[in-house]
Amino acid sequence: GVSGTGSPAASTPAQDSGRVPGVHTAEVHLVGRRRGERQWELRAERIDLPQARRQVVFSRVSRGVLYREGRTFLLFDGDGGRYDEKTGGLVLDGGVTLRDPGGGVLVSSDLVWDAGRQVLFSEAPTTLSRGSSVVRAARMEVDVKAGVVRLSGGVRAEDPQAGGLTVQAAGAEYVPDTGEIRLAGPARLEVSPPPPDG
Repeated sequence: GVSGTGSPAASTPAQDSGRVPGVHTAEVHLVGRRRGERQWELRAERIDLPQARRQVVFSRVSRGVLYREGRTFLLFDGDGGRYDEKTGGLVLDGGVTLRDPGGGVLVSSDLVWDAGRQVLFSEAPTTLSRGSSVVRAARMEVDVKAGVVRLSGGVRAEDPQAGGLTVQAAGAEYVPDTGEIRLAGPARLEVSPPPPDG
């Protein structure tokens, strides 16, 4: 389930504002739980709970947290999203930035949370940045339970500090707790020598 706290939005009758009747709140803190265990939380600038649907719609997400075994695993912020009370599903719409406490940054869009599997996934292009390494992929799956981020589809890893080295691979795994990036499957190595001096 989800719980939240917030302050009421400015009071405007629904028929005058064009809003669907229901609850409309500004500055809210939402917490998602499954079987009593906190899985995620976020703050949103605004939420709407239309009377006719069992969805919480929110905008401008900040200070989001995904928890692993009760500890912060990833932090996130983004454009907005929705929570479906019936399925326990969380969807983060638009652009989303995830950060791990060790300095890794993942940028993607349109992420979907599967509460039962504890997996956050995106079918949108994703970029992972860690130090000077940059990995790009077509898809991302954050397996919170296993503590790993899996990237797949046209994976391309670059590190400008490694002398122009680029690797194309079938997949990649990123372990936020250690900062390790592992490439998987067949890989193709490309080397671009530095330009000559003078």
